[in-house]
Amino acid sequence: MAFAHSLSDPTDLDGLRRFLKAEDKESRLLPLEMLRVEISTDAHLHLGHAAAEVLAIAGKSGPASIIVLTDTSSIMRGDQNLSALVQSQLKTHNVVAVALDGGHATLHADEPTLDAAAEAVKGADLIVTIGSGTMTDVGKMAATRNGGIPQIVVQTAASVDGFTDNVSVILRSGVK
Repeated sequence: MAFAHSLSDPTDLDGLRRFLKAEDKESRLLPLEMLRVEISTDAHLHLGHAAAEVLAIAGKSGPASIIVLTDTSSIMRGDQNLSALVQSQLKTHNVVAVALDGGHATLHADEPTLDAAAEAVKGADLIVTIGSGTMTDVGKMAATRNGGIPQIVVQTAASVDGFTDNVSVILRSGVK
């Protein structure tokens, strides 16, 4: 697939979809399922609106059951905990924060962690994951294992593509 020009606005998902459709003559690409990309220094302040949008599409009105998945590391935004900031944006809903451990110094997307995440989000209307690509992948698997619960990702590392792709990198028998 040759790209005739560079795309300069990663938030223009409709434009990106049109471009990919025009370039993908053999229909080999999977659909781009993201609803929105928010890029700003205060993106977390848009979470309440994003949650309302996702929940409305899912047919949920009124207070929803939202699970905020994180690992056990404290992610700070200045002197404030990012998880607390995110939860404050969702205060009109029933929010439960779940910090996954997995028994390692850093979170691994292994079967015990995936099982714990899937159990934690059972019955939720929405999952919000905060963290790295691994945390995002754990959230994607938990959502899939529970019938496709909608997920919002609060990205904390710009070095991976796990926030935007349709697959998850998981560990099986110690191998990714």
